[in-house]
Amino acid sequence: MNSSQENLPTYFENLPNEVIYEIFEYLDFNDINQVFSKLNLRYHSLVNNPTFHIKLHISSISKNTFESYCKHILIPYQNRIYSMNIENLFIFYLSSPLHTLSQYSQLEILILKNIESNHIINLLPHLSLLPNLSSLIIMPIDHFHNVNNLYHAIFNLSALKYLKISLNENYSNEPLPIVKNHYNSIEHFVIDSNCSITHLKVYLSYLSQVRRLSCKKLLESFYVEQSLEYLILSNLTHLSFQSENISFNQIKLFIRNLSHQLQVFRFSTEFDITYLN
Repeated sequence: MNSSQENLPTYFENLPNEVIYEIFEYLDFNDINQVFSKLNLRYHSLVNNPTFHIKLHISSISKNTFESYCKHILIPYQNRIYSMNIENLFIFYLSSPLHTLSQYSQLEILILKNIESNHIINLLPHLSLLPNLSSLIIMPIDHFHNVNNLYHAIFNLSALKYLKISLNENYSNEPLPIVKNHYNSIEHFVIDSNCSITHLKVYLSYLSQVRRLSCKKLLESFYVEQSLEYLILSNLTHLSFQSENISFNQIKLFIRNLSHQLQVFRFSTEFDITYLN
């Protein structure tokens, strides 16, 4: 064996701290803590550096393992957690600090996936106490009884910049009330589900700072059309949506008041050939 082969095990050890932290970006903190913190003093210091922000991915996990996770990760490191991806259906049935999240003052990114809608609704009021929460993704496992409660709570989060909602239902709730002069910090809004054009117009009345807006499937409205004249969306530059049954006239009326701000408009449809004229 030559000398270069003998030195191979030390290569990772010789990486600078900056590179090690870049590698950590692709790993869950629980794995980092288990694998690296006990290797040597250097890695212990890197893992426990207070400037190293922690991201967590909580998926399938047993009750006993989760209790240990709370004891060794969620509680002692709560002031350093900046990203949390929660994908476990049963976590909110257990006693844990995740029932409020309000103590995670450094949390910037929150993903709620495969969580029951009632737990999400109960959690949302506590998110207003997170001063740094800038990105929120919600993908429930079931249906919201009233989707307006979801949006009303979210639109009152003061620091949010990115919002993605993926719902399972073709909801038929009447839209939220129109608002005027409502300040909201959301700049990028993704509706990864069906949405009527009337609901979308109402949402825009809450999104004074929105820059990018996309909708997976825009539907024809079943309610009295709302005027867009009151909207001042001077920051909206990117608009994207798909549709199957919405008429060309509804689309034309929708974008007429927005077109002078838009830089990019993407639209796809399957049925109405008048779009080609």
